[in-house]
Amino acid sequence: MKEQDITLSQELQVLTELLDTVGQQQETLALQFKLLTGALDRLKSKMSQSVAKVQGKQQVQESKQEATKKLDEVKTKLEDKGFEEQAKEPSATKEEVKNAFAELKETLDITAVKGILKEFGASKVSDLEPFDYEAVIKKAKELCQEATQD
Repeated sequence: MKEQDITLSQELQVLTELLDTVGQQQETLALQFKLLTGALDRLKSKMSQSVAKVQGKQQVQESKQEATKKLDEVKTKLEDKGFEEQAKEPSATKEEVKNAFAELKETLDITAVKGILKEFGASKVSDLEPFDYEAVIKKAKELCQEATQD
């Protein structure tokens, strides 16, 4: 009977060791499962962000296409009403502005020149936008004409 006790005792010890090993493996698996779940959650979040970015880009592209279409419609309506697209280059030069100002200064005084510059958001001729040159010259000539009529 002693041999049976030893055998049972050994088997019990082996079973206990197996249970300990299974318990350790279970803890390891639980930890791995937890890590894997966290990684999947982060991946899901990143995928959602990527999808949102793609959808945002698609919306921007659609908005751009819509705006271009509306712009083309407005351009067509303006052309139908006889409006032509303005030239891309300014029709007057900085030198012509300076000449018009010289004439204005001679006819009136420097305050008239400064008034026009201020009206166009500039403090000197070089601050003027080239596309404003024609309007500035027109304004200077109008003031000269008014002054000579008085």
